[in-house]
Amino acid sequence: MENGRRDMAADGELANCRPTGAPAAQQELRERLRFEEVLSDLSAAFINLPPGEVDRAVEDAQRRVCECLGLDLATLWQWSAGSPRHFILTHLYRPLGGPPTPEQFDAQETFPWCLQQLMAHETIALSSIEESPPEAARDREVWRRYGVKSALTLPLSAGGGPLLGALGFCTMRTERTWPEAIVNRLQLVAQAFANALDRKHSDELLRESEERLRSAADSAGVGLWSLDFATGRYWITGKSRELFALAPEEVLTWERFLGLVHPEDRGRVRETVEIVVKSRGEGSVEYRAFRPDGSVRWYQSRGRAQYGASGEPVCLTGVSIDITERKQTEAALRESESRLAAAAEAAKLGFYEFREGARFTFMDDRARSLMGLPEGQAQGVSEFWVEHLHPDDRECILELSRQLLGGEVNRAAAEYRFLHPQRGIVWLSHAVRALEHDAEGKTVRAVGALQDITERKRAEEALAASAHVARQAARQLETVHRIGLALTAGLGFERLMQTLYEQCSQIADTDTFYVALYDEATGMLSFPINYKDGERRAVPSRNIRENPGLAGYVIEHGQTLHIPDLEAVPVGFTAVRQSGRSTRSFIGVPLTLDDRVIGVLSMQSVAPNAYTPEQIEMLELSATQVAVAIQNSRLYEQAQRERNLAAAAAARFQEVAEAVSDFIWEIDPEGVYTYASPLVEKILGYAPNELTGKMRFFDLFAPEEREALKTVAFRMLAARQPFRLFPNTKVTKNGRLAHMETSGGPVLDGAGNLVGYRGADTDVTERKRAEAENLRLQAELAHATRAAALGEMAGALAHELNQPLAAVLTNAQTALSMLKAEPPDIEEVRDALADIAADDMRAAETIRKLRALVRKGEPSREPLDINHVVQDVVSLARSDTLIRGIALRVEPAASLPSVLGDRVQLQQVVLNLILNAEEAVEQAGLAGGEVVVRTALDPPGRVVVSVSDTGGGVKEAELRRIFEPFYTTKPQGLGMGLAICRSIIEAHEGAIWVTPNPDRGATFCFSLSACRETTP
Repeated sequence: MENGRRDMAADGELANCRPTGAPAAQQELRERLRFEEVLSDLSAAFINLPPGEVDRAVEDAQRRVCECLGLDLATLWQWSAGSPRHFILTHLYRPLGGPPTPEQFDAQETFPWCLQQLMAHETIALSSIEESPPEAARDREVWRRYGVKSALTLPLSAGGGPLLGALGFCTMRTERTWPEAIVNRLQLVAQAFANALDRKHSDELLRESEERLRSAADSAGVGLWSLDFATGRYWITGKSRELFALAPEEVLTWERFLGLVHPEDRGRVRETVEIVVKSRGEGSVEYRAFRPDGSVRWYQSRGRAQYGASGEPVCLTGVSIDITERKQTEAALRESESRLAAAAEAAKLGFYEFREGARFTFMDDRARSLMGLPEGQAQGVSEFWVEHLHPDDRECILELSRQLLGGEVNRAAAEYRFLHPQRGIVWLSHAVRALEHDAEGKTVRAVGALQDITERKRAEEALAASAHVARQAARQLETVHRIGLALTAGLGFERLMQTLYEQCSQIADTDTFYVALYDEATGMLSFPINYKDGERRAVPSRNIRENPGLAGYVIEHGQTLHIPDLEAVPVGFTAVRQSGRSTRSFIGVPLTLDDRVIGVLSMQSVAPNAYTPEQIEMLELSATQVAVAIQNSRLYEQAQRERNLAAAAAARFQEVAEAVSDFIWEIDPEGVYTYASPLVEKILGYAPNELTGKMRFFDLFAPEEREALKTVAFRMLAARQPFRLFPNTKVTKNGRLAHMETSGGPVLDGAGNLVGYRGADTDVTERKRAEAENLRLQAELAHATRAAALGEMAGALAHELNQPLAAVLTNAQTALSMLKAEPPDIEEVRDALADIAADDMRAAETIRKLRALVRKGEPSREPLDINHVVQDVVSLARSDTLIRGIALRVEPAASLPSVLGDRVQLQQVVLNLILNAEEAVEQAGLAGGEVVVRTALDPPGRVVVSVSDTGGGVKEAELRRIFEPFYTTKPQGLGMGLAICRSIIEAHEGAIWVTPNPDRGATFCFSLSACRETTP
């Protein structure tokens, strides 16, 4: 391989001084052949490349490509994060001198035409820069300045995504062409660069995000943890150790953790974990735990399980917080309520009575103290109370008072802030009941009660702030959902909207800001808050079904819509543009609650404005908060019946969400669809109303498997069994076959009767096609490798056939001579003919074995005698070993059980191992070289085949990589033989390995499970 690289380098140096009379096609072919080898090496180098080695690998690849193709300059430019129009030179290869290459430049100013082509993901190939189009005049001027003759520029994009940068190759000494085949290969190199750089950038962002998350969680007093089910050990952050008072070196296991939990709570904790794992949902549990000093603290843990590719639980990840103070607060509140119920007058309630004209006829000392009335003041109490109402609450409270005095209501209750003369702002709970009314219905006598709730409000605010921080940490961790709703019900809607506007204005500059609420039943969109140029304005409601606008698009699609410039609006949004509208940029974030869009938060500007990803993320977090707050407000104002109905609907949705994979369905006990989600039309072509009440689930099964699947399905329905990933094939509306995996569970009524099944179908058609294509390509590669191996043995096989054929000729000539004798010697003729027949069968057997080994067909599994498989291969390889001067011995074990496998594939493995052993012995150059093939039976019931040689052996560094694709120690090797062997053995559920011999050489072994039903 090293010699090949030196040859390529030499060819690259000659590329610029090639004879002018050489045919262009021949030169192009030479470049392609050289470059194919370079491309193969680069492809292998960039597979699973660690992020820390990306820059070195890119620069090495630039050098090799330039040396191979005779290029003078290779550059890799990436977008500047701080200035979107600027490119930064991150990787450079330049063996020659000349004007220095700039480290960064303004692409729009320096290469405007190239930038336009790259943004369209177009490759630029110029055999001469003078051939560039007229609109590239500026680009051509810059190329000349740097001495460029020919240029090839390729866009860098990972997976067809946005442009990451550009990869350039240039010649400075002479012009050259860019054949399509070379350009295509260089595009593959550019794709490999883009993927590697994108992975490196993603890895850097991930590490940075994890560090931010850990810091945020620690600051909020939240401990992060993850329980590995395989080892039973926890990974925990420092905050978790602090919460549970664990020593720095202490290893926390599941059993150790349960030992810390209070015995009365231990069963509930274990049960919660089991429910979370089985339901694939999120779980939360509150429990007590002992600390090393013997004290008991209250904790709340919330987590979600993670699952492997085959569906098995891998780990449980979540957060924990100390809720001891909250529990103590709750206990104190319960104790206070008990005292109030026993003797309200002796508790913290203050009472008063007033009559017509707002004259206070009675007020106890507690009420006077709660209001802060000066001692002895009897007049002007009403005026004093109004004057000390908090300005933000005054209007609302006075309106409630007006309704009570006017007889519109008989009872009134409110919680509000009061400006206490000595204590400052306090919270009061105020309840009033009208006792007497005059002839006009107005209240003339009423009684009221006051209570100081300042401490409770502070506790609620503290709890709300703590839960808010924990919810943000869990959301960024992406392993748990929001930790619940924790916004206070006392926060007025108007103040909430004002605070939201101020917060969002700090996130990004805006000229217009609004929150729109959507009524799904009527289609109406209302605007409770709308600011333009810093002033609040009223906006009339509208029906988005008639006039959707941009807000309607956000509600319909349920995702953030960001348009930096409406002048360049996509075609799909043209209809929502309004004539004379001054807005140029728009961002709308859906207000989502339980996967349902309830409104839109939007910011607009009169100038183009591209919001950064960080700004968009903060707006989305704000939208989540306001959605929760709005829902809290609605729930607070709804009756108990509405809350119960919402809880039932949420429970039903949760059941469906836990079973869903793709399209959700419900059936009755007879199998008739009672519900089908809209996604069924995308997957099977049927609208939901075409299935519901009209078709049975088994009507969609493919005809050839319908009855069998129907029998199995109704057996499960009768047993009321849940099922997961049930494979089946359905026929779409247009007749296409769709491979599905179905999961579901029974639905029971209150009496335990089966009312149907609910579940989901996942379309796995594309996955099945990919698996079939992968198997076909593996078979093609294995067949090509077998043919190549037999090609290496062509001389030995010819010798194997020449021997019986020569004997046939000799015996035939002898028989003819004996027949001419007088008298003919019939007995000798008979013996000669018998020898001819035997030699003919020997040649035929060799040809049969050869044809069997090279035949191309579908793999099949059958019971095989492994000794026969080995003997067939050895008989083909023996002549080759004789020619090489190597002894080949077979030591078969007696009475081996059969193995289940494909004869041709297993013969290929044995043949590859024998040929590798022969080459190792031959390269060692030692006399008395030998290859020994053995079979044996291991005690666990596995048949083992080993191939030992007396060659140079396998180095320690090569042991872990020797079975990897494209890894080879041979100068002309491809590195595929042993990789194919490993693929074949693993497909047979076997194992393959190599061990160095004690004296010299190495032994390659593979093992297969013995058949249980058959014995030799």
